[in-house]
Amino acid sequence: MFLKTCDFDIQILIQSKKENLNSYINKINNQIKLEKNEKLENIFKSYIEFIQNQNRVKNSASKNFYILINQKIENPDNKQIKENLNEKFFKVKDSLSRCGNLIFDISTRKEVEDILYSFCNLRTTLKFF
Repeated sequence: MFLKTCDFDIQILIQSKKENLNSYINKINNQIKLEKNEKLENIFKSYIEFIQNQNRVKNSASKNFYILINQKIENPDNKQIKENLNEKFFKVKDSLSRCGNLIFDISTRKEVEDILYSFCNLRTTLKFF
């Protein structure tokens, strides 16, 4: 459905990152320390073991999808280019939202730099545990 609505060139970049569950596991471990009920303590410990196993077996990863809109510049008029890109942006955003996707606008220079850095420096941005 989404691709049919795009009557212009786009690229879809997918970035996968292995999930780091350490902070989540630490929260559970802290709860275990506070727990006085031995049965609940055992349930927490088996749950930690379960999620670690699942993460190992299924190689859990989060995925970010980036839509790049191609803008062909024939007559470089900034106002026209901006209007054209905004029109395409809202069309993409609306189509993806109707499909039930969460859409995050990347609007600041810092956000763009962080994303570009994560693609260009993949080894330093991945955190393995």
